[in-house]
Amino acid sequence: MKNEPNTYKSKKTVIIFSLIIIIGAILFLAFAYFAPIVTEENNYTTSGGATVTAPNIVYTDLSNGINLSGTYPMTDEEGLLGTPYDFRITNNESVKIKYEIYLQTESGNTISNNLVSISLDGLPPKVLTTFPTKTPNSGYSYSYKIDTGLINANSSRDFTLKAWLNKNGIISTVQNKNWYGKIFAKARFADDIGTDTILNIVAGSPTNSTDVITKEAPEGATCTNTLAYDGTTDNNLRYVGANPCNYVNFNSENDDDAGWRIIGVMNNIDDGTGNLETRIKLIRATSLGNYSWDSSEINNGYGVNDWTQADLKNELNGDYLDTSLVSNPNWYNGGYNEKNAIFDISKRLGTGAQELIGDAKWYLGGHYKQADRIPSTTYTKERGTTTWSTSHSCSDGACPRATEWTGKVALIYPSDYGYATAGGTTTNRSVCIGTLSAYNSSSGETWYNNSYSDCKNNDWLKPSSGSYWMLSPYSNSAYIAYMASVHGYVDYYNTGFNSAVLPAVYLKSSVSISGGSGTPTDPYILSN
Repeated sequence: MKNEPNTYKSKKTVIIFSLIIIIGAILFLAFAYFAPIVTEENNYTTSGGATVTAPNIVYTDLSNGINLSGTYPMTDEEGLLGTPYDFRITNNESVKIKYEIYLQTESGNTISNNLVSISLDGLPPKVLTTFPTKTPNSGYSYSYKIDTGLINANSSRDFTLKAWLNKNGIISTVQNKNWYGKIFAKARFADDIGTDTILNIVAGSPTNSTDVITKEAPEGATCTNTLAYDGTTDNNLRYVGANPCNYVNFNSENDDDAGWRIIGVMNNIDDGTGNLETRIKLIRATSLGNYSWDSSEINNGYGVNDWTQADLKNELNGDYLDTSLVSNPNWYNGGYNEKNAIFDISKRLGTGAQELIGDAKWYLGGHYKQADRIPSTTYTKERGTTTWSTSHSCSDGACPRATEWTGKVALIYPSDYGYATAGGTTTNRSVCIGTLSAYNSSSGETWYNNSYSDCKNNDWLKPSSGSYWMLSPYSNSAYIAYMASVHGYVDYYNTGFNSAVLPAVYLKSSVSISGGSGTPTDPYILSN
């Protein structure tokens, strides 16, 4: 890993809001003026005393800026109709870089930052003060990180920024006042990007084999550096074995009571806009508690196995992400909308953790035939369109089913469990993932069968006790979803009942691993 400093190349973009009241026979509304004035500085600012050359990037203006003459505090819908400011960041290096874009506000501003809203590249509008902050440059009071990502070698990326005075203000809060800002582009070499850090562990190993790749574990570690490709159409790289070194400090949960672990480096993850990325997938190592998958009144109180309608989906993407809660809410844990399980808000995702994750498209295809249940076929079915047998009536309100959902927090797939095995001496990994079912069935060709116990006993996603919910529906029923069992197999269960909940998330593609070795006592450290 290179030890480059953070590097800045900036064009000064001065954003001025001036509001003037004209007093006369007619009282005019105040107006705001937002006009970037760009000057070429052509300088890099370095820190840390590193000796390695910093990334060579170029910042280019593609438009003359945003002119808000004649405007006033407005709705987001009105603000999004404004003229954008377009700019480009070019990576002149032969390797990819990680960029960060900051909007820094000058010290002499007299308009409050919470009265300014922005939208970058068509994303939903956000008030400026809701973005994470970093230490500003001299002469600036605040530095808001408004975007981060990757730019491939010898490539460029264009950006579109819109800004406006939002409805948090009124004429009297902005008249005769001003606001100045400056856009900074910050870059560093991307060899500490999390996905690359994991991929580098197995560098040089064949990618067309699903055999276990074993690398030297950190000194004194009780875990193993064991990974394997899954051989699917996406050929994801996964941590495998009974206890791989995939521990990570996420959400400040890295002790014996909580903690998170890396499932693997997953390819072709859709961020919901059609943009495909390689991203790290995490799972919480211990349960948030026992809750229902869904407990709605349809299907005679048994709920429905459509994730887009599920109570648990709403809770994981509602209360679990709501940092404003001051008391523990009740969650569902029984049929007919019984909501008598308490969620401990000390377990929710904090602001820092939420900055590291992003939306992803989760697939909701189901399956039920025993022959479909080896991991490779399971993976395909999860991404298919079968959600409920067409032989059933949809008069209960449970149809039609969604086949995908975009959001931040969900659950792991049955295939994640299947592919996490390393196999063993009596049953190797190829047999475990290629010919045997991880599901409880009457066929005998399952991991639950003691003849094939190496499959389940060398799978770190096997529950140590009880069971936990998974994302996929059982497609031969309107109210059954899958779960992993302590017995070592995947089974299905009534969605209205309760089971352990282990949330799963995808890190943003730009997240770095800035320290740690992946062991329980020295987990990987994430940074954005």
